[in-house]
Amino acid sequence: MTVISTAARSGAASVGLLLLLTLRIGSEAVEAAERRPLSYASEVQTVGAGQTTPLNPVFMSFDTKCRSKPRPMVTLVDGPHLGAALPRAGLGAASFGPGPWAKCDGKIGKAAVLFYQAGRTPGVDRFSVRVLHADGSVVYVPFTIVVEKR
Repeated sequence: MTVISTAARSGAASVGLLLLLTLRIGSEAVEAAERRPLSYASEVQTVGAGQTTPLNPVFMSFDTKCRSKPRPMVTLVDGPHLGAALPRAGLGAASFGPGPWAKCDGKIGKAAVLFYQAGRTPGVDRFSVRVLHADGSVVYVPFTIVVEKR
């Protein structure tokens, strides 16, 4: 099981809340198991050399009526040097936890997820992406990847 969490941005048409996902990509189910603050702060993620791995965070947008908004557009700003960052589409099931947005728990939504395809060389890789959310808000997200020989 791979852990993936996501946060959506706040805006007039979309509500930015912490989401925990079950992301379905092809037949593979990726279940979320942890909660993160509403932040796009860079954190170190570890991947195996030669492997393709989904990264945190995953991006989604919902409106106030729990309807999925269009999938955020993710574009590479600064590319990685030891591998490749691959944006892909997926579906997620929202889990907001206690509070006013709990009514949206379990709602399926369109998600954007980055996969990192590691090269064969171990080391530290960095890159950043631009995320354009359904409400027009733009966020720049840095990623730090440690590629380990496995």
